[in-house]
Amino acid sequence: MPNPVTVNNGAQTLCYTYTDLPPTNSFITLVSNVYDPVAGKVCKDSLRTEYKPCKDSCSIGVYGECAHCHMKEGGSWTYDVDLTILNPFAGPATVSIPPIAAGNFGPITPNPIPSGMQTVNTMFTDIAPSNQIICFKVLLTEVSSGRTCWKDVCIALPPCDSNTNIIVNLVDNYTMMVYPNPASKEVHINYQFMDGVSDISFDITDINGRTLKTVSHPYSSGDILVNTEDLAEGLYFIRVYKEGRMAGSTRLIILQRD
Repeated sequence: MPNPVTVNNGAQTLCYTYTDLPPTNSFITLVSNVYDPVAGKVCKDSLRTEYKPCKDSCSIGVYGECAHCHMKEGGSWTYDVDLTILNPFAGPATVSIPPIAAGNFGPITPNPIPSGMQTVNTMFTDIAPSNQIICFKVLLTEVSSGRTCWKDVCIALPPCDSNTNIIVNLVDNYTMMVYPNPASKEVHINYQFMDGVSDISFDITDINGRTLKTVSHPYSSGDILVNTEDLAEGLYFIRVYKEGRMAGSTRLIILQRD
C-alpha cells in the first residue's frame, strides 16, 4: 500500500506490511496524520499494538529481576543486576541486552546458558540524570538454530546511598525492602503484594542454592524480622515465593560480628 494513501469518507480499512528489525519487538506504536484537503485541517492520532511472535521466535520468562548497588565512579552508580531466565530451547542459548539510552550494560555471565531456569549477572552503569527504573529487552538466541526469544523487562534501581535493598517487581506486582543489608544479627524483610495474595514465603539460601531458613507469612504485606546470628559471614540470597512459585530474589550480605 502506498504511503500516504487517499481514502473516502466514513470508516475505512487499511492494511500495511511492517518489517521488524533486530532487536525483536513485542509491540509497536503507529502514528497517523490525516489531512482534509477541503477544510485544510490535519488530524493526528497514535495506536500502540502488541503482536504475537512469529514461528521462529518466542517470548521468554524472566523472573527475579534485581539490581544491587555496586560502586560509584565519576558521579554515576554501577549496579549489579541479576536475572533469572527460563531458556525454552532444548540446547544452550546466548543472552544479550540491546543498548538503551539510560546507561550501559556490561558482559553477561554465564553466557551461553543451558536449557531450563538459569540465573545470569551483568553490570549496569547509570547515566546522569539518575534513573529510578530502567526498561530493556532480554534477547535469547539458540546457538544451534539461531532462533530467538525475548522479554521486555523493567527493574527498579535502589537508592545507593543507604543500606536498604529495594525491589519493585512489575511482573508479580510487589515491592520488597531488605534492611539492614549488609546485616549482622538480624534482617528485616518488608514486603507488599498489590494483588492481595496471601500465600507468601521467603527462603534464605547459600551461594550453592541450599535452603538454610524458610519463613512463611499468610498476609499480602508485612514486616518480617529474621534472626541471622547462626549464619556465617558471607553472601546469601533471599528468594520470594508467591503461591509456591518463585517470584524474585535479592542478595543478603552477612558481616562479621563483634
